[in-house]
Amino acid sequence: AGGMAIVLRVRDTRLDAEVALKLLRPGLEDCWRAALLREARLLASFRHPAILPVHDLGELEDGRPFYTMALAAGTPLARVVGVGLSGGVEHVWRVAEALGHAHARGVTHGDLSPNNVMIGPHGDVLVVDWGLALRRGEPAPNAGTPGYFVGRADPSADVFAIGGLLAF
Repeated sequence: AGGMAIVLRVRDTRLDAEVALKLLRPGLEDCWRAALLREARLLASFRHPAILPVHDLGELEDGRPFYTMALAAGTPLARVVGVGLSGGVEHVWRVAEALGHAHARGVTHGDLSPNNVMIGPHGDVLVVDWGLALRRGEPAPNAGTPGYFVGRADPSADVFAIGGLLAF
């Protein structure tokens, strides 16, 4: 659960697979509908192993928009202990590669924090929660993780946040 949305583990009966379903919290449809739809479309345009692919986009019966994506198995970087310096640098390097992929497409994550990086059971790294991602030149929302959110649609904001991950 986050500030604007919740993510649930669900079974997609058409695919016969477990997926993650992200939807807005009740009552936030008017404020964040466009942001959720933008996030889904941005993620669907990426092709990188550290960025979850989107499977579907739709609306629930109550009108709330949702999208489904691959299920992220793992632990947030904020709760990973004992990886050592070389392991930590390797994780952050993979984050930087994913962000480079996004930056090459004109997109800034904008809210990179140790809670938005997942470390999988086999050491895989996933950059998650692209809800505040912006295309170059878009105005930044007044929201984000304190201490990590820079508030600019500029790759330098993500580079700054990577430094915060290294200091974590």
